[in-house]
Amino acid sequence: MMQFKDHSLAGFISVEGMLKLEKLSADEANRKACIDAATRRFAENHSLSSSWIIVHVWPGREHAVEKALLSHDIEASVPVCKGPKRRRHHKEIPPSEKPVFMGYTFVRCAHSPRAMKAILGFEHVRGIIGGWERPFPISDDSHKHFMEMAESGAYDWEVESSAIPVGSKILVKEGPFSSFEGYIVAFGGTGKGTPVVEIDIFGRKTPILIPLAMLRRL
Repeated sequence: MMQFKDHSLAGFISVEGMLKLEKLSADEANRKACIDAATRRFAENHSLSSSWIIVHVWPGREHAVEKALLSHDIEASVPVCKGPKRRRHHKEIPPSEKPVFMGYTFVRCAHSPRAMKAILGFEHVRGIIGGWERPFPISDDSHKHFMEMAESGAYDWEVESSAIPVGSKILVKEGPFSSFEGYIVAFGGTGKGTPVVEIDIFGRKTPILIPLAMLRRL
C-alpha cells in the first residue's frame, strides 16, 4: 500500500482500484507497442522480415478491418471484383463490387509475435492464414500483380471460364494461392462465379472462395 501513498489518487481510490488502473495502463502500453511493430514504417525498416499476409475476417467485414488497420498506419488491402448481374422488375441492375476473396483482408507487415498479436486484436479478425507463428507469405510483386488483375476485371463474376464440377481436383494457377492444389467442394460447373475450394496450407485444410478464372482442373 505504501507504493500508492504519493499517487495523486491516493485517498480517493482503493488499492484494488489502483491496481486495476495500472493494469489497464500497462495493457494499453503493450497494445501500442504491438501496433507499432505492425506499422508500415516498421515493415519498411525491416523489409527482409516483411511480406503480405492473409488475415481471416468475418465475411462482410473485409473493408471494415482494412479501414481500421489503415487508421493505425498498418498497410492493408481488399481486392474487389464485380459480382453477378441482377434483374429487378425486368430491369438489369449493375453488378456491385465484392471482395475477390470473401472473408479475407491482405496485410503487409514484419513477421513478429508482437505484430501478429496486434493484428489479431482488431475487431472482426478471426485468424491468420498459416497461423501467427508461420503466416503464409505473399511477395510484394505477387500482391501487385494480383491487385492489377483484379482492377482489370479479370476476376469479375461474368468472366467466362472452364466449368469445373464439384469434387474435381484443381490447381490454383494465379493469385496469392498460386501453385496450391485442392478440390472444388461447392458450386462449380457453370463456367462463371466463385466456387468454394479446399486447399492445404501448412497441413491445414482451408476452404476459400476462389474465382474460376484462377483455377485449372487437374
